[in-house]
Amino acid sequence: MKLGRNDPCHCGSGKKFKRCCMSSVSKQHAQVFDDVETMLAMNPNL
Repeated sequence: MKLGRNDPCHCGSGKKFKRCCMSSVSKQHAQVFDDVETMLAMNPNL
């Protein structure tokens, strides 16, 4: 199930996800994509 921007945050704070943990989750996703791009650049046969 996808967590929507206006859904209660999964951390239990009672705040909306967009006002609580959304920015940290977005940063984590961006880091994962950067890591994948780096690995693909180093190993073009993947």
